[in-house]
Amino acid sequence: MRRLLWIGVGVVLATAVAVVAWPRERREVTTRSKEAYHDYLQGRELTERWDHLAARDAYLKAVSADSTFAMAYLGLARTYNTLRWMKERDDALARAARLSKGCTELECLLIAEGKAEMDGDHKATNAALDDLLKKYPENPETMMLQATRLWRDERKLDEAAALLQKALAADPTRVTIHNLMGYVEMERGNFDAAVASLQRYAYYAPNQPNPHDSLGEIYLKAGRYEEAIAQYLEALRIQPEFTNSALMLAQVLATTGQYKQGHLVLDTAHEVFSHIKQDRQWELAQISVDLDAKRYEDVLTRTQKFLPFPSAPDLAFLALEPRIYAMRAYSQMELAKFDDAAASLDAYDSFWALLEKSKPGYVGKQDSGDIALSSKLLRARLLSLTGKHDQATELAIAAFKNSDKPDKDLVYYYAAVAQVELQGGANQTAVELAKKVIAVIPTNPTANRVLGLALAKLGDNDGALSALTTYLHVMRAADPGNKDLDEAKAVYDRLLASS
Repeated sequence: MRRLLWIGVGVVLATAVAVVAWPRERREVTTRSKEAYHDYLQGRELTERWDHLAARDAYLKAVSADSTFAMAYLGLARTYNTLRWMKERDDALARAARLSKGCTELECLLIAEGKAEMDGDHKATNAALDDLLKKYPENPETMMLQATRLWRDERKLDEAAALLQKALAADPTRVTIHNLMGYVEMERGNFDAAVASLQRYAYYAPNQPNPHDSLGEIYLKAGRYEEAIAQYLEALRIQPEFTNSALMLAQVLATTGQYKQGHLVLDTAHEVFSHIKQDRQWELAQISVDLDAKRYEDVLTRTQKFLPFPSAPDLAFLALEPRIYAMRAYSQMELAKFDDAAASLDAYDSFWALLEKSKPGYVGKQDSGDIALSSKLLRARLLSLTGKHDQATELAIAAFKNSDKPDKDLVYYYAAVAQVELQGGANQTAVELAKKVIAVIPTNPTANRVLGLALAKLGDNDGALSALTTYLHVMRAADPGNKDLDEAKAVYDRLLASS
């Protein structure tokens, strides 16, 4: 069959398998249709804008114009994967894999890597990526995939940054590289470089929401909450349907005690979540705000509707089941329903064990470490609340020692355990853990509250006042009636009067 070979804007008739190549991305795609090619490019552009429904429509037009267009099916599969439409994703992946036999070697490897990654087959993903590195090391897509592996799976941040710099030298306007570089630089501890990368992303992608969403996340991780809120609001101004910014905005509002505003943001976005079939994600975000607000009975009521879960793990939304059990366990502990909490923790552990048994290797090494750490720290909290403080401390310390994560990756765990130590009367341990958090995120409200209250009990009034001043400043727009905030204010006022 004759196909058209596009090189730049030229059109050449070819008698063998032909490809479409465009210089900016230095990639090739095999298609028989000029219309399909342009629809595919539009799908990629819309994907970069995170407009996934429109990207889906563009890819569907591409495969309608050329039903043998394997790379368009791969793009379609990635879009469905982001939307968590798993049946549609699997159908598109199967078509891409079947049609890849008529593609170039590069396309075959990209499809193999993409399918393995979406299937959760880490061994096959790494094998396909290794082949890409061996045969196409200078290809920007290969460099992006390898940089992602170095950053996400292997935690080799310096190598990831160096590879991304090389990719940018080949294509300085490729926005996905600037985006990834921002996250890598943040995890390397280079906050200013992270912001600069994402500002370049915004420059090359004007009037797109994702650069502002990424900047919001960087500011959130740095504890610069007002700037995070501003960036998420800007992303939603540009694209009101940008659901990730709605989720993250609700999170940062809850972090600063603005629970009513957090719920309002989610309520406003509910119709959008329903339209893209993400009601469960929306519901989970609402429950998270309730958990932060310590409305534990509401958490149990809202999570009850998800039970019982099916016997097989739901791969469409892998985080749903364990997060529900974890939130139920935490709430049950706080309501002194300790037997129920222990049962929820057993269910949490059983989920991951069942998943590993049914799909070995589906959960990566880094995620497995997080799962084990979370489970142990939740059990430590249960021990502490049932009066077994020494055992709780021993279990938490052992969990941290067995983790291969640096302190900067453990700050939220440290903050959670610091609260447990404070509740158990281990004020010095609470101080040490809180200081570990503050060394990374100076404005973290939980750590500053714990540090202030613990130092007050230890007689360090100046240190307590300093920490509580930071806490009260971060929480100054919090909803009235916040018991933690009221307690901190009372201690602050007492210390201030005595000083």
